[in-house]
Amino acid sequence: MSLEERLEKLRELLGQGVSLIDHPEEDVEQPKGADQMESKSGTESDALAHQDDLLIQHPFDLGHQFSRSSQFDGAQDRERAVRHEKAFDCSGFRVGEPLDRSAVFCPVKVMITYPERFIGKANKPLAKPFFSQILKDRVWDFFYLHDPKEPTRDPYLLVPTAQFEVFLDKVNAELGISLSIPKGVNEDKFAINFGEGGTPRPRYLRRSEDETALEIRPWPKIDAGDVSRFNSVTAEKKDSWRSKMKLVKTGLIANKGNNEKATRKQRDRQKMLLDTQEYLGLRSSSVDLDVVFICVDVEAIERSPNPISEIGFAILDTRDIRRVAPGPCGENWRTSINCHHLRVWEYAGLRNFQFVHGCPDLFDFGKSTFPRKAHVRREIMSILTPYINDSRNIVMVGHDIYQDIRYLSTLGVNLLTLNSLVGQVDTKDIHQAWRDDTNGRGLSRILSELEIPNKNLHNAGNDAYYTVCVMLGVALEQMREQQAKAQ
Repeated sequence: MSLEERLEKLRELLGQGVSLIDHPEEDVEQPKGADQMESKSGTESDALAHQDDLLIQHPFDLGHQFSRSSQFDGAQDRERAVRHEKAFDCSGFRVGEPLDRSAVFCPVKVMITYPERFIGKANKPLAKPFFSQILKDRVWDFFYLHDPKEPTRDPYLLVPTAQFEVFLDKVNAELGISLSIPKGVNEDKFAINFGEGGTPRPRYLRRSEDETALEIRPWPKIDAGDVSRFNSVTAEKKDSWRSKMKLVKTGLIANKGNNEKATRKQRDRQKMLLDTQEYLGLRSSSVDLDVVFICVDVEAIERSPNPISEIGFAILDTRDIRRVAPGPCGENWRTSINCHHLRVWEYAGLRNFQFVHGCPDLFDFGKSTFPRKAHVRREIMSILTPYINDSRNIVMVGHDIYQDIRYLSTLGVNLLTLNSLVGQVDTKDIHQAWRDDTNGRGLSRILSELEIPNKNLHNAGNDAYYTVCVMLGVALEQMREQQAKAQ
């Protein structure tokens, strides 16, 4: 199995967002002496050849697949020996049991990004294969941690920091190099402790001894006591816990420039959410916005040359909902959404099945139309023109909207040049703003989180309708939570 195939298997096991991230070499933070990590030679290599007599045995030793074992000699090596003894003391834990507050953990996503960020150019190609097979023939005690703000999400994974240090010791013994947890500002990223003031602590998941150990369904549910205690602690302790959790989620160790960029993106997403609430009339505005939301979703055939096969539109006119109470999660406003589903005649017989399961025949909110490819632009403009001619303020809506806008531009429709366009709403972005999350979520995941019934996704017309439902749900739920906190 190639390195890339092993990495893909690891991504499947550890979840979306786990990857070896490529960065320009000048941006890689090196530990002290990283560029001088060269192979040992001479007397030291001779000592390694005879180190079996000095090996401290452990019934769950990670090193049985290596051709060499760790040598413990001198103060530093005695420290490593103690670490080996203490690294595997979790075998008696039950699922869901937390460790003591003094325990320190390394997030799995931080661990996986180690080669790209903390190994020099000479040794990176040698060390990468160990990280790409990090589950194979090795023992880890995995812990999980839920975010109380996202109680329905799968938990995030961590391992005891001592076990990651043992893993580095074994790589060092095999390659004759000196990998270690970096010192300085990055050291704390690999050794995080939780539980201050009663905030949630990682809970024991299971002992992993092979690549299938994390194929777990269902995952443990969030502990109700963790949620209750988190909600009762001070704002200062919540902020401290969230800053640690952000690292657990992303695995990113950002430099100042990346931090500024992330802050700017977060600020833009927050503004978009506030604007959405103004457009809906949920927040006061100095002018009558009189908005029409036009949501677009495009489906393309997954095989090259990836022609567009479906275009869906969902339109919500705020004039139709002004005197209607939104209801829970906006359910009373959903009946005012008007939908259109265009299927390009030339590709109507094709279905996606490899990456998504397309269902172009299952449009649930009206009748599909079948324009020929040469007439698709005219059909799209016939949907938009009444609102343009009526001088209405148009707000474009989509889930990862720029991708759909790019697709439509290939058909000769540039939505960003409409004179009546006053704003855009990306439901992926406003959901991130609501949840204060750096990772975007798929439409299906957000619908489940909002408990909005849905079916036959990956039909462009259905997806456009549900995207508008998500926009309403996020805007209303964020305000409901905000008001509840104020009270």
